[in-house]
Amino acid sequence: MVNDSPNDDLTKSTPRQSEKSDRVCKNGKLQSKDDTEKISQYSPSNGTSNKNEEAMKELFSDYRVFENWCSIKYYEFNTQVGETFHVTNNSLEVNVNNYTNYSNNNTSLCLGKLTNESRNKISETIKNNIGQGIIIYLQTNGDIWLRQNCNQKIFVESNFLTKENILINKTGALQICTHAYNKIFSMILANEQMKMRINSDPSSKNDKNNFKEFFTIYVSFGEVWGPNCPKKTINETPCWLEIFFHPASKLLDILLSQ
Repeated sequence: MVNDSPNDDLTKSTPRQSEKSDRVCKNGKLQSKDDTEKISQYSPSNGTSNKNEEAMKELFSDYRVFENWCSIKYYEFNTQVGETFHVTNNSLEVNVNNYTNYSNNNTSLCLGKLTNESRNKISETIKNNIGQGIIIYLQTNGDIWLRQNCNQKIFVESNFLTKENILINKTGALQICTHAYNKIFSMILANEQMKMRINSDPSSKNDKNNFKEFFTIYVSFGEVWGPNCPKKTINETPCWLEIFFHPASKLLDILLSQ
């Protein structure tokens, strides 16, 4: 990991205050803002509303939910390259980089060792510029943060960014701040929104895919996409990630069983 990564100790596992961003957007790009929130253990924040508190408490009562907390798929245009990467230990962070070998393979997805017979020059160029890549960090209250460690532009689409009105740049996915921790997912918000959808559309409970947007995050290296962009979907971008957050999917199971 890079030297300035967050402390993995569960009692001190928040991004450093000098680097932590709290999702303020200017000109379509996240800007940093100081935030002194500290969470000492896996637990929902005090801001959870009473009507949604039961599901959150049940989720956080089982620490095993967070042992395998995310899986990542890497794509070049519409082709998945390599196998799905699973975070299989208790580490709070995972590094996606362009190295061919890394000291901790359980927490590092090394794109440099992945081959693609149909890879074109555009994907090759962007991939070569990923370098140290990004760090995806799990905070102990279930929120997810992303840090950009490379010079390549990083664009993110997540339901949290959209709902929090951060996407004031309506042209497409949001470019994140360089070398700062950017919040890209809120467990509390996902809980509230999934519950709202269940209540407003009971038929949605018949298919979990109706809720996929609440626990899936998309990250593009180098190129933006969106309804008002030349590239309308992320499948048209050269190098991108699909990040699946398993605890939020488990939270949905709890909500559906209530």
